[in-house]
Amino acid sequence: MTIKYIIRRWTSAAAVVFAAEELQRLLNKTGCNSFIEEKKSDIGPSDIVINLIFLSDYQKFVSADHPVSIGKDGHTFMQSGNVSWIIANEPRAILYGVYQYCQKKLGYRWVDLKEETFTKPTNTMRNSWTHEPPFARRGNVLETIYDPPYISSLIDWGTKNGLNEFFFTFFLWEDVKDHIKEELVKRDLHV
Repeated sequence: MTIKYIIRRWTSAAAVVFAAEELQRLLNKTGCNSFIEEKKSDIGPSDIVINLIFLSDYQKFVSADHPVSIGKDGHTFMQSGNVSWIIANEPRAILYGVYQYCQKKLGYRWVDLKEETFTKPTNTMRNSWTHEPPFARRGNVLETIYDPPYISSLIDWGTKNGLNEFFFTFFLWEDVKDHIKEELVKRDLHV
């Protein structure tokens, strides 16, 4: 019997769509079979379901009896049996939850700008956790480097490591915005 990961998106927000695609990519890279779905399908006894959901929808449609408190850019992970929930208030925070899940469950690390690093998972992943970032503003300042591919890599790496803002000088922004805007938008990042 093959284990199948089913990734359920409860919204079509761009950053959540990207989060589901990233989770699928990272799961598949480890040899897992994963699928993204928007509708609930029947699951097999060994299938693992990972739900990506906003807190308001979780409390409305899933569990009004178990209130969850999450601050801005924070996320909560909960697991019961083969069903997991990555819950957040903002789309970007769901993406952060996906990366933290991949770090804790699959052993991913993002040290290098070019590729993911694998380490052996510690198997100490709890059935639930809440992550609140230590600072509201977390970002990089870019002043003079005109290298759009490098900046795109920095945006990708920064998001995987919890950054939420990128600061540009006005002149650099005018030069690079057409090359990197899509990278910022699909991650719901601020400039």
